[in-house]
Amino acid sequence: MVDFLSSSLSHDLFLTLVTFGWLQQASRTASPLAVSAAVPAERPPSTALTSPPAGTASPTADHNRLREQPSERQPSSHPAGGSSIKALATTQPYVLSSWLAGVLLSGVRLSVGIFGLFWMRSDRRELPSELMRYSQTIAARLGLGSARVFASGRTPMACVAGLLKPVVLLPTSWLSELPPDVLQAVISHELAHIRRWDTWVNLLQRVLETLLFYHPMVWWLSNRVRYEREQCCDSLAVNASGDRRIYIRALEQVGRLQVRGNLNLPPAFTGDRKMNLLSRVQHILRD
Repeated sequence: MVDFLSSSLSHDLFLTLVTFGWLQQASRTASPLAVSAAVPAERPPSTALTSPPAGTASPTADHNRLREQPSERQPSSHPAGGSSIKALATTQPYVLSSWLAGVLLSGVRLSVGIFGLFWMRSDRRELPSELMRYSQTIAARLGLGSARVFASGRTPMACVAGLLKPVVLLPTSWLSELPPDVLQAVISHELAHIRRWDTWVNLLQRVLETLLFYHPMVWWLSNRVRYEREQCCDSLAVNASGDRRIYIRALEQVGRLQVRGNLNLPPAFTGDRKMNLLSRVQHILRD
């Protein structure tokens, strides 16, 4: 098993380096090849005056040229390839050790996040009756059996905690600091995550990021999935609430509070970047 992992990681690294080197070589030779292909293969005028007539070339000279051409095109000897293979085999233990260290650190981070969700979930408080009625209405429109929405004094942001029985947690301070329409928009958005089973998808993403932390394409795809997921939840929340103007106004107010830095706002609702908020508003308007 250890040999298999070492060989796989070393092979992946070797292919990456070979591809990078091939692209570098191709970029260097692309320009001369393009120029030579663009120049017409015409015989210079002076050659017609200085070249011997056809049929007068020395057979001995032609025979010597034919014998010399194969020797010029002979491939290089194999020691270079053998040394590369030996160097690759030598680096396998270091590659495996680096991968295991990265997986260990990423796994610790994932474990801390999971235990943090359970810790925040253990402190649950009932919401005001008005918000509970609104949550039940949105849950029924989304096709959920019941709305499990609570306030928690341990969470700094709105989130969905749990896999088998997920619940929506809102910071207790938000009940007095945010207007009702913003709270309703946040609740609709988080319930949409439960409707789509996004907690399971997010867990799968985290596991893949932990195992393939070194691959930039994995991180790019994961960020793209998160972005598309937020847009899908926006569409579900708008359809469930029935008024996109209120939802957009809530996004605007959340964005203003985020710029002021008055609140630690939920990244799942506002987006990881400032431009995500604008693109999400544009998506809602086009939807």
